[in-house]
Amino acid sequence: MPNWAWVLVLVVMLAAFTFTVARFNRPVLFIVVLHNIIWATALILIGTGLIQYVESSSLAWLTLAAGLMSFNLGAYLSRYSLGGDRSTGTVLERSKSTLPLVTRWMLVILTAIYASAFAYFLITIQVRFGIASLVTDPVLIRSSRNPSYLEAVPLPIRLLLYLGPLLFAIYGLRSAVDRPLPVWVRTIALLLLSGSMLAMLQRTNLFMALLLLLALFLTRTTTPLTSDDSKNSPAARLLSTRGPSGKAVKIVAVVLVGLLAFGAFQLVGGALRKSGSAANATGAVSPVLANTGLTEPFIYFTAGSVAFLQLVDSQNFDWPPEAVKGELLLGDYNPQTWGSRTFSPVVKLIPGAKTLPGSSAFVETPVLTNVFTWFEDAYRDFRIYGVVLGGLLTGFVVAALYARRGQSSRAYWLQAALVSVIFLATFVPKFTDTLLLTVVAAILIISSPLLRRRTKHRSGVPELRSGVGESVDSG
Repeated sequence: MPNWAWVLVLVVMLAAFTFTVARFNRPVLFIVVLHNIIWATALILIGTGLIQYVESSSLAWLTLAAGLMSFNLGAYLSRYSLGGDRSTGTVLERSKSTLPLVTRWMLVILTAIYASAFAYFLITIQVRFGIASLVTDPVLIRSSRNPSYLEAVPLPIRLLLYLGPLLFAIYGLRSAVDRPLPVWVRTIALLLLSGSMLAMLQRTNLFMALLLLLALFLTRTTTPLTSDDSKNSPAARLLSTRGPSGKAVKIVAVVLVGLLAFGAFQLVGGALRKSGSAANATGAVSPVLANTGLTEPFIYFTAGSVAFLQLVDSQNFDWPPEAVKGELLLGDYNPQTWGSRTFSPVVKLIPGAKTLPGSSAFVETPVLTNVFTWFEDAYRDFRIYGVVLGGLLTGFVVAALYARRGQSSRAYWLQAALVSVIFLATFVPKFTDTLLLTVVAAILIISSPLLRRRTKHRSGVPELRSGVGESVDSG
């Protein structure tokens, strides 16, 4: 069957699973809807023919279908997880998720740590290229090899730079701090954090920051307004997720994050001279799409799915050669990696362990791309079995955590971190990515009871049984 016919089949299957979960496991419906809308949108765009993507085999399409259905099945099966509330789609109004994640002192310390790591990054850039190159010649910095501009920064410092997205979300969500900060302080902090992540000359950190904040807003639990809320500004009162105003906030949040993400995408892409002109020159891009100037984001959203299909069809089981500076590594390399991709953060620490490089070789779809959706690692390691099991576990874990997001601020932030990855499902695997693991580890550390008790004692904030300090504000 042609691509468009497979697209139609998969979209119908996604719709059928959505209705099934709505009927039998409504508390996790949001997770299924988010996942299925993102995939259905990407598939429909592929089916439009705005880019004449290569045709793939039935085996490849069935492999992708197996992964998509497995995620939905895993989310459905989360209804049998211990402690799940299957009776209703709402959560208790006295949800502990509205408790703060950090105290002001903890936030100051985290900000200072991140600022120190970013300062080290700037010093590294100054020594190797000159700080002005960040503006005058960012392509020179991005194209550096042996080591790259990021690899030149020691690993512990790089891990601290991954605190940027978490700090962005903390400053963005008013109730994340025990004593909410003034709006002007939060605004300045968000601008500075955005600038620092843009200075790293990659979209990933800022995208994850925006998506984490968006996930926090979209998964907010119902919390009643109190008399103290009347003292807040109308904008602050609007942050309650109760009733129509809550839905309006979520819509505004989606639109605002979308605009910011698109702006950051175009800004970084323009600085690195990624405008989609190379793809337009292939002749595979329709004039309608080329004239909009949106070729590059269209490719980022859709090409990974086609690349994954080609990966399944590939018969090239050779390992790719070492990348050479200034040369583009091109080829459909498809060796079985037996877990080294899925568990790459651990494998990298083993001397002599053989694994594929972090950045895969480019393939022609016919436009060039080196991303293969979030199924890439599971497929490279264990083929279709990895795709099915990976999709099943992912759907189960994310849905189960989402259903429990009202139990504590820790649960709320952890599920938001995982939900944020779903937005990149058609792009890259992130669940075992160092950035996400660092954010998850940081949430676990700063929400630990021992650290909270010590911080409360030093700051003079009275200790509460259920969190680091009571916050009546819901936003």
